[in-house]
Amino acid sequence: MKKAPVSVVIPCYNSEKYLENTLKSVFNQTLPVSEIIAVDNNSTDKTVEIAKRLGAKVIVEKKQGSAAARNAGMKAAENEWIAFLDSDDIWNPHKIELQMKAAEVFAGASFITCEYQRIY
Repeated sequence: MKKAPVSVVIPCYNSEKYLENTLKSVFNQTLPVSEIIAVDNNSTDKTVEIAKRLGAKVIVEKKQGSAAARNAGMKAAENEWIAFLDSDDIWNPHKIELQMKAAEVFAGASFITCEYQRIY
């Protein structure tokens, strides 16, 4: 199956409660991504184990905070496009497919965004 030239960067800190659902929402994309990078900020729970078990590349970032984690993930990314995803969020199954279609239509675009929905 064709994969999108997308690296997903997920900053993580003690994210074991939500991370599995977050990663499953990436795996359930109608257009799969090429790479998933979980950047851990020295979690004390099972965050790293979950990320590795589900097939994400794991980077341990000693600097704390989501900005440092995103920067480390971007440096490690191997693809043309980078998609940020927080460790407690989930994606609509068509997100990447729709964004890649937008990238084709707007070939000169530097970034592509989308709407969001809050789930309580």
